[in-house]
Amino acid sequence: SERGNIPNIQGVLGFRDALNCLDEFTRQRWLLSPWADDTLGDKMVGLPAAETALLIGPEGGFDDQEIASAREVGFREVRVGFRVLRSETAVTAVLGALAALHDRVDPI
Repeated sequence: SERGNIPNIQGVLGFRDALNCLDEFTRQRWLLSPWADDTLGDKMVGLPAAETALLIGPEGGFDDQEIASAREVGFREVRVGFRVLRSETAVTAVLGALAALHDRVDPI
């Protein structure tokens, strides 16, 4: 695959902790939702992947309060496709989509 780096996977964060760990350099904030009108591909074209934060929810999706809290700190809902992804495979699908859109992904 000629991939010289492996994505850095850190420990699981609680929802509030994940929202609080963002900084001013995280300009693109996406919450994955299979019901969103916009696709990740539509929104990410031409934008740097390194400045992107993605929230991938639990089985069953985010509840209304979690979505409202994410919106308060600048997250917008996008979908990867028309299928509902399992939580454990969504990360791989999104990294693949970002790699396809940007030809490379440099995870933090």
